[in-house]
Amino acid sequence: MKDKVKRIQYDSNVEDAFIVTHKDDDTPKFPRTKEGLYSHKPTGKHIEQTAQLKGSLPPEGSERHWKSQWPSNRQVSFMSSVKENMMGHTPRQLKDAKAARKLYRAVGSPSLENMKMILKQNLIEDCSVTTKDSIA
Repeated sequence: MKDKVKRIQYDSNVEDAFIVTHKDDDTPKFPRTKEGLYSHKPTGKHIEQTAQLKGSLPPEGSERHWKSQWPSNRQVSFMSSVKENMMGHTPRQLKDAKAARKLYRAVGSPSLENMKMILKQNLIEDCSVTTKDSIA
């Protein structure tokens, strides 16, 4: 995060909001919501740029363009999809991570630290899962 922004400010005496100063001097404000979370409503231009970057918008001018589909009061969340999360991993790594999750649930969902200790101490016989798999 530090490489993407100049500064993050919070001063409850001035305002109950975080102010992020980007390297291009853009300063979005993240005020506290009634739920107690801090959020920022991005501009339409920012939403369009981000969506185009992710390849999730129909072409401008098409009937299905996002502006005609989304009411102005609709909330937006930019989340990574499962497909995006899987990018950059080999099929073997994905298979090993799936096996690690299955084992993790089978041993009662211990903390990550305890799970690593179980694997390092070889407490499970004939276990092919490694600590590297459990971190993925």
